[in-house]
Amino acid sequence: QEKMINKDDTVWVALSGGPDSVCLLNLLNEYRKVVKFKLKAVHINHMLRGIRSMEDEAFCKSLCEGLKIPLETFKVDVKKLSEKEKSTIEEAGRNARYAIFESNCRGKIALGHNMDDNAETILMNILRGCGIEGLYGIRPVSNNMIRPLINIRKSQIHEYLRAHDIKYIIDESNEDTAFMRNKLRHQVIPFLDKTTSKDTAEMIIRMSRIVKKDGEIIDEITDKKYSEA
Repeated sequence: QEKMINKDDTVWVALSGGPDSVCLLNLLNEYRKVVKFKLKAVHINHMLRGIRSMEDEAFCKSLCEGLKIPLETFKVDVKKLSEKEKSTIEEAGRNARYAIFESNCRGKIALGHNMDDNAETILMNILRGCGIEGLYGIRPVSNNMIRPLINIRKSQIHEYLRAHDIKYIIDESNEDTAFMRNKLRHQVIPFLDKTTSKDTAEMIIRMSRIVKKDGEIIDEITDKKYSEA
């Protein structure tokens, strides 16, 4: 639908070793049987979890060796970077990843964001007091970044991994509710699900799609009027 991957493209999977990126790597490896493209992976060690960070890197190397997919690895002291930039750990990590992608990964970068991630992002944007574009959420394609799992639920990803007996690693920091996203994921959204008896994530994504269509119409009219003026 989004024409994310075409014949002879080079696609780099941002591989953390977690369920989303491992699922994405395996799915794209299968998709190569349909569309012939070059598949590579990149792992960034954030050096935040001591020996566990090294184990994550070793896991990614073993996984890629088994699938015969080339892997590039990088190390970044994200804690030190966040202190230098006077930013949060999350922001520093994101900035470091994107800088590495830009400098070292020629081609398209495939990220493991899924529908639940998107709903959380939109909710975070609302809580920050966003404008209409903040309600669009995570775009399926932005420049050379592609997100093939953006319309897939996290539960479906776990079902796929279980069905194919695919191993992955768990980052315990994803359970730490000191981070806003984790608080929304583990506390706020489940509370809303229970209180409203609705699938909150699904409702947020539905709203986002409606708002995006409205925004596209506004942009179209605005462009036309601008040209006339």
